Amino acid sequence: MLYLKKFIEARGFGTQLVDVSMLEHEFDAKADIKSTEVAIAGGSNIKEVSTSKDRNFGTVVMGRGLSKILEEYVNAGKIDGVIAVGGAQGTSISSTAMKNLPIGFPKLIVSAVASGNIRPFVGDKDIAIMFSVADINGGINPVTQTVLSNAAAALMGMINDGQRMEVNHERKIIGITSWGTTQRAVVAASDRLRSLGYDTVIFHSSGACTSAMESLIQQGVIDGVLDLTTHDFLGEIFPQELMPPVTPGRLTNAAKRGIPIVVAPGGLSMFVMGPYNEVAEEFKRRPLLKHNPAYTEVRVTLNELLIVAQRMAERLNATTGYCAFLVPLKGWNDYDAEGAPLYNPDEDASFVRKLRELTDSRIEFHEFNGNLNEELFGQMAADLLAKHM
Repeated sequence: MLYLKKFIEARGFGTQLVDVSMLEHEFDAKADIKSTEVAIAGGSNIKEVSTSKDRNFGTVVMGRGLSKILEEYVNAGKIDGVIAVGGAQGTSISSTAMKNLPIGFPKLIVSAVASGNIRPFVGDKDIAIMFSVADINGGINPVTQTVLSNAAAALMGMINDGQRMEVNHERKIIGITSWGTTQRAVVAASDRLRSLGYDTVIFHSSGACTSAMESLIQQGVIDGVLDLTTHDFLGEIFPQELMPPVTPGRLTNAAKRGIPIVVAPGGLSMFVMGPYNEVAEEFKRRPLLKHNPAYTEVRVTLNELLIVAQRMAERLNATTGYCAFLVPLKGWNDYDAEGAPLYNPDEDASFVRKLRELTDSRIEFHEFNGNLNEELFGQMAADLLAKHM
């Protein structure tokens, strides 16, 4: 960290070095914000953290303390970006704090665990993570010096040349959910809405992006929602789904804010699972297809669809603004289109009947005689939402 501090300061930037280690040691004297201060900000003290046999306790305390300190500095305009270095614990502590910072604020972690599953660290925020290659505990050497200097240069580049997110609502912003297999409809909807004077932001329905959309709805950034690809809602119900929301609560924030929402069942007919050879035998007996070497798409059962209908009806009934559900009669994405391996219009129809039965009469249902992933469907969805904006 001292190398990073000197490297950055040599290029005209000021720094504040924060020690988030869970020990009382000599490095603390070199830090601008000491680990003792971080622990106190996290609701404990460094002695309690350093002597606890529960490392998770210390991680939570230091993460909470760093979050509080960074938020105070950002809100006061005292810092323009943040960079962290760590292994598993340091990455966890720093990412906990970075996830509370605004989208667009430069944030980067150099991590020894960045080549593994980083979803818990990134969440639904724009945190850049760089693999450290070597363990930083080994000190500065030709490998770590290269990686750290590149990371610092990336952060300084973000600060100097990046653009902060500014929302003025001169053009209302519509959030749209998408998948590769619903893309034609999504692009058509986005084009139509832009032609009508709206801005659109498209979110991939892989859990993290849609959680980011829900967060932006909550913050007041998004003014209307075209939720064409609700696939990841499955992940709030069934553990076998590989792409659940990072933060539970799909289809809730539009309801809380009372903004208009138009919903469709894009991707709801199938689970995303891992490589075919890792799919459990019970699921291999269902209709499925290999999306690519990493993912297998497996058809949901009728019983599972009816459970989804019940849970989705609860979310739709909680809306306080305009709400409509669109019903494509010939499949909900490319993979369950007519003739495709996952096509099952009878079970799809049972889902819709159950959903109609459970939703309030004010929820509108609109049928489309085709597959969801058609340009005409996207245009119809866009026109319906625009009518109620």
